[in-house]
This record gives sequence, structure tokens and C-alpha cells, in this order.
Amino acid sequence: MAVINGLAHNDAAIHIKQYQFYQNKSLCLNAATQLIKAKLLRQYRAVKKITLQQPGQRKICFNAQKQIKTQLEALNSTQDLQQLLGIEGYAARQYFAAFRQQIPAHLEFNKRNKRPPKDPVNAMLSLSYTIFAARCTQALTMVGLDPYIGFYHQISYARKSLALDIMEPWRPLIDQFVYQLFANKVIQIEFFSYKGEACLLNKAGRSLYYPAFEEHMKIWQKGINRMARSMVRELDKQIYNSSIDNSSEF
Repeated sequence: MAVINGLAHNDAAIHIKQYQFYQNKSLCLNAATQLIKAKLLRQYRAVKKITLQQPGQRKICFNAQKQIKTQLEALNSTQDLQQLLGIEGYAARQYFAAFRQQIPAHLEFNKRNKRPPKDPVNAMLSLSYTIFAARCTQALTMVGLDPYIGFYHQISYARKSLALDIMEPWRPLIDQFVYQLFANKVIQIEFFSYKGEACLLNKAGRSLYYPAFEEHMKIWQKGINRMARSMVRELDKQIYNSSIDNSSEF
């Protein structure tokens, strides 16, 4: 997929501050924890809504709510990124256990899978996440941040880790967007085909999907842009405070 980012920001000092921030484990952990906290809060609210909509699945949904709430509380004592990964991963499993209760059985959505997605719902989730991450990359680039240097997602070849970082709080909203596409029959099972294990959206489905996605993206983009600008301001503040804390007395 090609991405047009426009003119890059011309303040190299922002990159330097970002790299300094990245090298401070405490600052990275705090930033990552706040992103995951925002994600879990949205997951919790989504599961509460699913509980009301699916009264026959209250036991599963109530358990998911309880477990996600427990993980939210655990964030207050997170010691390192590995522990944070465990909290986020466990909460995600509980969340998707509830999320699948609202998906019609004929769509065969049993759990989140990727590379390749094996059913229509996973195909739509993966496509939506991919496009959303590209928009996050654009927003970060425009304010002068390096999308490859993340604070939660670790550095990996060709991975835009910071774009994935700022996408985390938005994932539950993207999930519900995908659910609504199927619930409102904008996207239907006949729009999918299989190539090996991979489930793919066909041309007719894409012609309906992209306009619907862009309509939501108009609102989401404003939030992403605010997050990117806020992150630049936070880099200034945190790097300044860190330099004061680490300076020796005169």
C-alpha cells in the first residue's frame, strides 16, 4: 500500500528529543502505560455495551468486564514494558471473548487472527488497522516525529512502532466500526473469497468499505492529529524535567 505523507516537518530538534525520550525507560513506560490505559478503558466501555445488546451472553461479557477492570487496576503498579505487554495481551483476550458474542455465527469469527486473517471479520479488522496505522504515520510525520521509534512497541525492521503506539487507544473504536458494517449489512459474506487460508475482501466489497471507512476517518483523524501534537509538547516537557532531575547542584 502506498502512502503519501506530504512535506516532512523541518525541525530536527524534535527527532533528537524523541530519541532522548526513547532512551529513558521510565519515560517510555509511563507514556506506554497511558496509551494502554486509554485502550483498556475503551475496551471496558465497549464490553458493557455488548452486555446490554447480548443479554443471552451476560456471563461471558460480565467476566470480560471484571477481568479488564482488574487489568486496569494492575496498570497502577506496572514495573516494566514486559509486564505491560502481559496486561494488555490478557485484557485483549478477554475483550475479544466478549466481542465475538455479537458476531453472527455464519461469519465464523472465533478469535482474533492475522497473517493471514482467516475469516471475514478478521479480514476487515486487519484491513482497517492497516489503513488506520498509515494515517497515524502521516500525522506523526507532519509534526516532526519519527514513526519508527515507539515507546510501547519495540523497534523492529520496517515496523512503524510509534504509529502502532498511538493506534492502540483507537482499536476498540475500529472494532465497533467493523462490527457495524456487518450488523448494518453494508458488508456481507458474499463479498469475501479465499486464497489458501487467507480471507480477502473482493472489489465489490471494497467499493462499499472504503467510503464508509473514510466517513469515520474524518472524525478519527482529528483525534490522531491532536495526539501527535500533544506528544510533541509532552516530549518538550518531559525531556526538560528529566534534565533538571539529573543535573548536579551548583
